[in-house]
Parts: sequence; C-alpha cells; structure tokens
Amino acid sequence: MLWRKRSFSLLIPPLLLVLLAAAACSPQSTPNAPVVTGADKRQLTQQALQILKTDAPGAAKLLGEAAAEGEHVVEKLETGIAISYRHGVTLESLIIANRAVDIERLQPGMRLIIPGFPAAQFNLAAMHERGLGGFKADLVAAAKWYEKSAEQGFTKAEFMMGSLCQHGQGGQKRDGARAREWYELAARKGMVEALYNLGTLHVQGSLVERDVVQAYKWYALAALRTGENERNELESQAYDEQSQGKLDATVEAAANRRAVQRTHPEKAKAPDAELRNLVSSQSSLRDEAKRLYVQLRTDKLVRARSDSDEKGSPAAARKGVERLMNPADKTAAERLVAAFEFKPDTSEK
Repeated sequence: MLWRKRSFSLLIPPLLLVLLAAAACSPQSTPNAPVVTGADKRQLTQQALQILKTDAPGAAKLLGEAAAEGEHVVEKLETGIAISYRHGVTLESLIIANRAVDIERLQPGMRLIIPGFPAAQFNLAAMHERGLGGFKADLVAAAKWYEKSAEQGFTKAEFMMGSLCQHGQGGQKRDGARAREWYELAARKGMVEALYNLGTLHVQGSLVERDVVQAYKWYALAALRTGENERNELESQAYDEQSQGKLDATVEAAANRRAVQRTHPEKAKAPDAELRNLVSSQSSLRDEAKRLYVQLRTDKLVRARSDSDEKGSPAAARKGVERLMNPADKTAAERLVAAFEFKPDTSEK
C-alpha cells in the first residue's frame, strides 16, 4: 500500500499576513558565514610553513586561505571591538581595512572587510616573489600582499615595502619619503636591516635630504641592535665559559667584587685575590658571583658584537659617517641615540 502525501491548508491570521508582507519588502542582510578566526588562520599558516619544502603548492593553498580577506555584516548593536574580538583581529587592523567606514558609528547591515592573517600575507607574497608553489615569479603580485601585511604592522613586510619604494620595484614608484616611512615603522621595532637602510638613505642623500646626524643615529642604533639581537646566544657562550672554567679574568674580578660588596661593604677595596678566596669560601657568595659573571660577561660580549667594525657592519658604517661630522654634529647625534626608545615587536607572536 502506497502512502499518499497529505497536504494541509494553513490558516494565517490577517495581522500576521501583513507583517510577513512587510518583512518580504524590507531589505535583507546576508547572514554572517561561520567565523574563521585569527587563531584558525595562524594555525593554517603554521601548517603551510611546515609543509613548504615538501609540498609548496599545498602550502600556497593554505596560505591563500589564511591570507584572504573576509566579510562581516554588522548586526544590531554590534561594535567594532566586538567584531574584532569575534574574528580574532586587532581593532586597528579592522579600522585600516575599512578606512571609508566610521567604526564608532556602525549600523546594522553595513558590510566590513575582515583582514587576512598578516604572517600568511607576508609568506604568500614571498612565494609570489620567488615563483614558488605554482606561482610565476611576479614582484607586482608580491607587492600587493606585502602591502596588505605591512598595513597590519607585520615588521618584515614593512621592511619589504620600504625596499620596494626605495628601488621603485613591484609597481611602486621610487619614492624616498615613502621608503623612509616604511623603514621607520620596522626600525622602531628594532629591525637591524631597516635601521641600516635608513642610515644609508640619509648619508647618500639621493632620495631624501642628506643628513649626517640622522645617518649616524640610524647606523649607531643598528649597531646596538646587532648585539642585542644576539644576546641569548652570547649569554649561552658566557655560561659555557663558566662551566668550562675558561673565565674572562677582568669580568670574574668585577663579579666577585659586586657580590662581596652587597654583604661585606667593608671589603669593597680589598685586593682581587682576597675577594676570590672569600667568594670561594661561602656558597651564597659563590652563587651570586656566578650569576653576576654571566650577566657582566654577556653585556661585554654584546658590546663587542655591536662595535664590530667588519666591512659592511653597522658599526663600520657609523664610523664612516663619523669622519664626515664636526663635534657639534656628533654630540647631537649621540643625544638622539640615547633618547631613542624601541617598541616591542609583537607582529610574529
């Protein structure tokens, strides 16, 4: 026996018919798609980088997904902060991606661009630049992704945009002012290459006004960061020296003196040999002296690395500019270096 499909007549009250008709005539906003958060895109990016050497096309696909921009339809009473939190992007990135929109005055139905993941955009740009993952080598296509990443504050992308503007590549006009702006964004977060290139821009004077004071400042800061960026490695070297008994005698004496001064100030001017014997006889002093040795030795190694004047190093460039300066210029430049404060770089965290 076959079952017949029954049909029913629905009785709808007249008032409800009016409401349904009004709703049908009113503009409809597209429901928001399931949210792919910044954390999801970070994971896609990490997966892409893990398989890049063995499966470049697969890596390119994953990076494309993470780098792509999305869309969000503003819902009732929704704020920019709530939207940025929902999608796992910074409010600043959301504002930059929607310059024509006042994020403080959102209305239901407005469509916002949700920026892609900046690290994915940078790596996708690099693949376009090098012709990896099935892409043809295309610096113009790369520049588009570098710029999207740089606009979100990704330090390496800021540097790349500075380089493209400096050399007039990737569809960018050769523009010293723009190059300087991009380099400064990366330099303020301690990127040595950006600091160095700023020094070069100012000493050459072909794209920006020649300024030896600024050139000295940027080269000197690049030299400082060269050592600081290797602090962890140099600290390991100090620990190795200590464990192998290959101590720097000057640093050892300074560490012993500081350790003793904290608990035996009356011994502040005692000979080094006496201090060494005192430290070796007390475990608390011995431990403190070991800690201080690593700290002081690391500082000394960092300074040495910063002052290395090998050809092409920031310190060598700084010394070259110094020869062009008068005493007043050097004093002014050193004040600028002393007053400069680096910002933490959180772009890859």
